[in-house]
Amino acid sequence: MSVDWFPLEPGRYLKNTLHLTTRQHGGYVLLIMAALEGGGRLPKSDAALASIAKLDAKGWKEDGGTLKAYLTDGGDHWLHEYAAFLCADVRARLDAKSKAGKKGAEKRWRGRANGKAMAVPSDSQCQTNAHKQLQGEPLQGSPPDEYQKPPPMAARESAEGAPTHAANRVVGLLASKLRAAE
Repeated sequence: MSVDWFPLEPGRYLKNTLHLTTRQHGGYVLLIMAALEGGGRLPKSDAALASIAKLDAKGWKEDGGTLKAYLTDGGDHWLHEYAAFLCADVRARLDAKSKAGKKGAEKRWRGRANGKAMAVPSDSQCQTNAHKQLQGEPLQGSPPDEYQKPPPMAARESAEGAPTHAANRVVGLLASKLRAAE
């Protein structure tokens, strides 16, 4: 399990690393990030650790011992304990949220999730030409190229030629405001 972000607590970090050189700080942060991607684990090989820390052979020979002092020997791998703790914490939170979500869904649907559709689409919702789209054929009845705006609300009229209810409301509101202003 990898972690997308991690809390950097400056006081805690500097308390343990204030003696490091700039190059060692850079290498250590890169090792922490790699450990977070690997669930707290890092490869055992010095060459792999040097590559992660972006140090050449000479740089690793000078700084590798200092950087490995922050890691715990896990037998066939190195372990960064704080990164392992963060990964385990993220996993526990995700598991708890997943469990809560499943419990909430069960409570909401109460056994209705039996594989049957809760509603059937109407004929107007069904796409009858889907097979043509898959075969790359041009579709008939496609939407127009340009979007046509509806006329302004005041200009809309019903089929009989009388203003619509919405237009009557607008006119009524305007009239009441004019009366109030007089």
